[in-house]
Amino acid sequence: RLSLNSSLNMVLGRNCRFLQGPLTNPLAIELIRDSVQTGADLYTCLVNYRSDGTCFWNNLFMTALKDTGGRICLFVGVQCEVSEEI
Repeated sequence: RLSLNSSLNMVLGRNCRFLQGPLTNPLAIELIRDSVQTGADLYTCLVNYRSDGTCFWNNLFMTALKDTGGRICLFVGVQCEVSEEI
């Protein structure tokens, strides 16, 4: 869910680091970093922040897409707010 101050142009194609803030668990950030380095699939739930500064819980699923030679071409990530479930 995008806040009123956000637009698709502000988020599409960007590194999601801009969603992190003071309550984002450093261990979750390390899991993301490790996944990018190794190409391993990732699932984690972490606190992220909207552009207005309010925090929310976010499920993140991420996978590396590889070419026929097994080299990582890009990453695909799917995020789903789960604040109401927590």
